[in-house]
Amino acid sequence: MIGQPFVLQTSPVFMVPILKYLGIGDHFNSLLRGVIDSRDLVYYLSVIVFFIYLNVASLGRRKWN
Repeated sequence: MIGQPFVLQTSPVFMVPILKYLGIGDHFNSLLRGVIDSRDLVYYLSVIVFFIYLNVASLGRRKWN
């Protein structure tokens, strides 16, 4: 949802490139075209690692409660 046009139109101009990069749409579209770019792979791997970290942190909190 971050990289969607309605979000980009309402955000400040200096944040548009950042939000567009963080959105999943552009990365997915390039993979749909058959282009395997290292930037897209790094993006997906970093998203995976981030959410694994959030899961581990969430389970760690549950263990202490």
